[in-house]
Amino acid sequence: MLDTLEVNMQRVFKFLMLLLVVLGLTACKKDGQGPVDNDKDYLAMVQKARTTYSQSNSGNLFIEVINNDVVTTTEFIYNYSSNKIDTLLHEQTVGDVTTAAYVTEGVAYVNVNGEKTKGNIFDLEAVQIIEESGFNGVTEELFKTFDKSFFKALEVTEDKDGVVTFVFNKDKYVLDVEGLEGDEIEEAIDRDEKIKQNIKSISVTMTYANGEMTKLESSWVTTADVTNQINMELKGIAAQTITFPTDLDTYVRR
Repeated sequence: MLDTLEVNMQRVFKFLMLLLVVLGLTACKKDGQGPVDNDKDYLAMVQKARTTYSQSNSGNLFIEVINNDVVTTTEFIYNYSSNKIDTLLHEQTVGDVTTAAYVTEGVAYVNVNGEKTKGNIFDLEAVQIIEESGFNGVTEELFKTFDKSFFKALEVTEDKDGVVTFVFNKDKYVLDVEGLEGDEIEEAIDRDEKIKQNIKSISVTMTYANGEMTKLESSWVTTADVTNQINMELKGIAAQTITFPTDLDTYVRR
């Protein structure tokens, strides 16, 4: 069952990652707004949130990407214990089409374009899924996009009541590959080129609490004057209650 689950879950993840790569990204400051002096480390808030969720046994997140008016949403909810998956939900909707994977009571359920299959998940398979397709797998491309180079080019326009707004200053955008290796460097260079070539403006709003990012919303205006959006909300790491589809008993066993 692992091969089938992994293939289908990767289908769920890959489309979002592809959108993030091809969005086309660069920016200018809003008229009438200047940068605000601020010594807070906002990148550290993002990285702290990433670490918290990646190390947590439970979590809930929602991602929305709007690219050329096509809305892609991803909901990912998980509960683990001792490297086992207690319950998991991963649903991705592209326009009107939803692809989903669920895990409960040791059984994985996958719905790809209406083809519904199920199969048992064993301990070693669960470990691999958690490591490769868990929180880090779902959010990897997002965090690569909002990297150190990107945050160094952000200027704070307002920071009030746990909500900070930024604009992207292209003149401050300099590729920083410190700490990256091999393919990571090539990917960073590719993102850098796309940002410099394809974007006219970027605005970002980040909500934070207790030194951690909880929501990140961004608008990217391309050189063709098309506005795309990348939004992510981290909804908490307490034990999660998952509402599963009522038709899981109709899924066909593989």
